Amino acid sequence: MRKCWSENSISDGLTEAYHEISVLAEEMREAFESTPEQFKENSGKEREIAADILESVFDPTVPACISGEQHWIRWLEMRAGKDGKLFRPARRDNVVRCLEAGLAYAARVEDDSSEMVQFIKDIKIDINNLQCIHFPGMSGR
Repeated sequence: MRKCWSENSISDGLTEAYHEISVLAEEMREAFESTPEQFKENSGKEREIAADILESVFDPTVPACISGEQHWIRWLEMRAGKDGKLFRPARRDNVVRCLEAGLAYAARVEDDSSEMVQFIKDIKIDINNLQCIHFPGMSGR
C-alpha cells in the first residue's frame, strides 16, 4: 500500500465516501450470509455487526453554502500496492479521513443554520460509528 493525497469538492468527496461505505456494507452482509450456520455465533457475529453498522450510515445532505464546486477538501488516502489489494480496514480509514476533512471544512464556515448543524452532527456520528467497526478475517469460517 502507498499513501497519496486526494482532493475533491465536498459534495463529490462525500458521495464517493458514502458509496464506499455501501460497498463495504454489501461485502460484509454477503460474508455473514455465506457463513455456515455453525459459525454464525462466533466469527459470523462480527461480520453481522460490521454489516449492521455500515448499513446504518446514510449520506447526509450537504448544506447549500458548501455544496458548490468551489468548496474543496483534501485528505490522505491509502492506495492499493503492487498486489492491487486494499483491505477493508484501509478502505474504511480512507472514508473516515474524507469525512474528517469535510467536517473540518464545515466547521470553519460561519453558518449556524439548522441544516449546517445537522450536517456536522451527522458526520460526527458517522465517523464515530465507522471507527468502532472491526473487520474480522474473511478466510476462515
